[in-house]
Amino acid sequence: MKKALKRTLFLLSIICLFILVMGATDNPAPQYTIDTPYEYPILPGTQEWLDLGDVFARRKACQIPDEILHNMTTDALFQTVLDYPFLSTIYAFDTIEMGYEANKRQFNGLQELETRPDFLAVLSQYCLESYSLEEDEKTLKDYMAERIYSLFSQEQDPASCPYASCQIVFIETGRNYSVWRLAA
Repeated sequence: MKKALKRTLFLLSIICLFILVMGATDNPAPQYTIDTPYEYPILPGTQEWLDLGDVFARRKACQIPDEILHNMTTDALFQTVLDYPFLSTIYAFDTIEMGYEANKRQFNGLQELETRPDFLAVLSQYCLESYSLEEDEKTLKDYMAERIYSLFSQEQDPASCPYASCQIVFIETGRNYSVWRLAA
């Protein structure tokens, strides 16, 4: 009887220890509390922008403060990335991939965005909404989002995409550039 009691107490203590260890190592999901895009304090076209002088100072002024960056929802962060004053420089490189990577190295918003588990779902949803717009209603942000989507959709298994029926269609224009559209 005593032996069975000791065994039961020993097993219970191991189970309790296991529960405590698992509870201590369990990292809760981050609680994103900021659901509005970051407003850059200095924007192109302003005197403050000109006063910064060079591109390095301007890029530094466009970094998102860490206390904001890590607390933004993925939707708000994605909108912030689309508002990034230097995002359009993805077109200034030999390929979109090179331009995207250059921006990512220099902008903490893109670096953070790629760490989010729901990044592709947010990007896909934005592109689906953009695709429903008429051509004359689309903005540069819409086209850039579609370009970014095309970069990531090439890396993903189409079956794993939450919007597997979507794909990027490339239309050659014959004028040394292509138009990319999201097709459902």
